[in-house]
Amino acid sequence: MELSNLLFRYRGTEVAGGTAWQEAIALLELMLAPAAPHVTEELWARHLAARGEAWRSIHTERWPALDTAAAAVETRELPVQVNGKLRDRVEVAVGLPKPRSRRWSWRARRSSRARWEDTRARHSRRRRPPREHRRQG
Repeated sequence: MELSNLLFRYRGTEVAGGTAWQEAIALLELMLAPAAPHVTEELWARHLAARGEAWRSIHTERWPALDTAAAAVETRELPVQVNGKLRDRVEVAVGLPKPRSRRWSWRARRSSRARWEDTRARHSRRRRPPREHRRQG
């Protein structure tokens, strides 16, 4: 979905029509083929005809290979929960041992608690509205 949204955003620009664009369209069609076989078969046939190639089924094509270097990430996001409620998110290195990541989460938990207490204190210091605006009960 993200790939199709990104392609739609660049449609009609100078990026569209290049070799990278054609590869992205072909990859999108290949990934959609198991979910929407009839539509992607028709799109694939039009794609091949535009390139001047002979017709062949999209279902006989090879699945895109995984590039592990491109998929590797250096950091990950750890959620910090207090009593089952999400209080903060912390970015940590992927290879960080568990005890060190827990230390990071405790720091974030303390800071989020301090922020929560600060907000609570600010709201408790609010002035009461004038008597004529108070609810009559």
